[in-house]
Amino acid sequence: MPNEQSINRQLPRLEGRALFRPDTYNSDDNTIEVVFATENPVLRVTWDEDYNEVLLCREGNVRMERINAGAPVVDTHGTWSLQDQFGVVEKAWVDTATNECRALIRLSQRDEWKGIVQDILTGIIRNISVGYLVYRYEVDDSGDSAIPVYRATDWEPVEISFAPVPADFRSGTRSASQNTTNQVTIIRKNSNTMSNVRYGADAGTENRTDTTTAAQAPASAAPAAQTVNDEQVRTLERTRITEITKAVRATGLAESFADKLISDGTPLDQARAAIIDEAAAKTPVEPRFQTGVRTGVSDVEKRQQGMEAAIMQRAGIVPSDKVVDPGEFRGMTLLDLAKECLKDAGVDTRGMNQMTIALRALEMKRSGGGLATGDFSYVLANVLNKSLRAAYDLQERTFIPWTRKSTATDFKQMLRAQLNDIKLNQVQEGGEYTYASLGDSGETYKVAKYGKIININWEAIVNDDLGAFTRIPQFLAGAVAQMQADVVYGILTGSHKMYDNNELFDATNHSNYTATGTAIAVNSLGIGRQAMRSQKSPAGNVLNIAPKFLIVGAENEQLALQYTSQQYVSAKSSDINVWAGLLQPIVEGRITGKQWYLGADPKLVDTIEWAVLDGEEIFTETRYGFEVDSLQYKVRSVFGAKAIDWRSLYKNAGA
Repeated sequence: MPNEQSINRQLPRLEGRALFRPDTYNSDDNTIEVVFATENPVLRVTWDEDYNEVLLCREGNVRMERINAGAPVVDTHGTWSLQDQFGVVEKAWVDTATNECRALIRLSQRDEWKGIVQDILTGIIRNISVGYLVYRYEVDDSGDSAIPVYRATDWEPVEISFAPVPADFRSGTRSASQNTTNQVTIIRKNSNTMSNVRYGADAGTENRTDTTTAAQAPASAAPAAQTVNDEQVRTLERTRITEITKAVRATGLAESFADKLISDGTPLDQARAAIIDEAAAKTPVEPRFQTGVRTGVSDVEKRQQGMEAAIMQRAGIVPSDKVVDPGEFRGMTLLDLAKECLKDAGVDTRGMNQMTIALRALEMKRSGGGLATGDFSYVLANVLNKSLRAAYDLQERTFIPWTRKSTATDFKQMLRAQLNDIKLNQVQEGGEYTYASLGDSGETYKVAKYGKIININWEAIVNDDLGAFTRIPQFLAGAVAQMQADVVYGILTGSHKMYDNNELFDATNHSNYTATGTAIAVNSLGIGRQAMRSQKSPAGNVLNIAPKFLIVGAENEQLALQYTSQQYVSAKSSDINVWAGLLQPIVEGRITGKQWYLGADPKLVDTIEWAVLDGEEIFTETRYGFEVDSLQYKVRSVFGAKAIDWRSLYKNAGA
């Protein structure tokens, strides 16, 4: 009786040729029959050993549950995108009379696939390949041939592909959709040699090869059926596969390179050297997804960026950063993208209705409970953020030119001290310099938190409501800008106490207010300009501050434009506008009535200062709602403002 040996190995998914039967086409339901496996031997090379593979096509040898659950018919084994699938397996069975595996497939009627389907029916496209997994081989090398026969006694078909070139029988390849290998048990039978299969384990030594013959086996050896792959070998093999996969991903190489190293049984140290050489030779590194983004980022990040670009392109959102090519996700609906994210997370969406898909995608959480790059909620949140910031940049905030921006590091009071005396004194020969002193007084203020939560319901996903990604960010960006303007112009138009306990605009104590009020004119502008130039520092030094901005409300817009424009020509010499070109008009609807203001250049002197926390004007957070089925999108702005010096501002009550 020949000796037998049981070996457990990790085997990638394989591809093999199937037979096409165009005469079975049924135009009524667009179906056609294929023979996806026979028992004809096929030559393969893997694990450093040539062998003839035979797929046993008999009851009990083929796992049909997966393919009968609606396995896909795809383009050239492409299983990353819905765009790759153009058919489905209606049913599959074993023909016991011919020892063949057959399937009835239904082809797509989508417009984009009509040309391909027609080429299939006319025989232009005639090569078919089946993707399958093998779980058990029985190996017989006792014959006269030097090439052993591997009979797959337990195997599983997973998809059927149409391809321009048939599968290469001399190579075992893993589909891009398979992130792990499956374990296969090999039962080796021969009369002389118990094993010459190379193990894939590596522990810093050569690959293990057992060539013990029956005659050489010690008397205490196990009986004929002997298991030689102990737990240590399995652990080392798992480590080898894991480390090779990690190294390939870290260098940005295609996962097919890892697949080849794994299936070839390459030792870990040799695999690492090969990975380094391959990475050095790739300039640029070969990307796995053609999404128009930079190389060096992970595949998950590329998918995430491609999905974001697809949504923004369809919604008409123009981000401030570089525009990314959506690649394979171009034109996909929100529900399509939700399915892609679920599939990437290992969730089978077949049989799910639209509501369930949307809910599962929105609530999907990984990476320790938080949102991970590539999750559907993460993609939507990024689109909302980019849309929000693009909309925020477009907001007209009229206070920006005449105020100064600052940064708060926390919520504590911030002090803006004033210089008492900045007049330079003459230094006598050999004399000492005197110090300019900071006053013990100054303006204090702190930032406050403002925010709102918006729900994006699952119905928006099902309905492909792209407006949610344009209208909502626009509303939120507008709300943030309005809040900021309300705070700043509230200082200008309302009651605002300074550190001396007087109002910002005070005719007596600050000399920056004309309470009687006059309309905008050459003379009234001159009075305001004179008041600002005459302001003095606390030590009594004349500051000679020149106004740069004329700040008015809607009622004074025409006069403001008239007295700041160099194009205005007066009818008589007494009406010549001597201030033309010296003032920049600022028109703000929050300023009511006829009142108007002059402001200095904030780069030269303090006016009103506004601050945001850590330099960020908008903060956003996203989570899946517990109370409602929605993506909750929170916008927060930490903002504060304060008039720092009254000498740089002037107010006229108007008339």
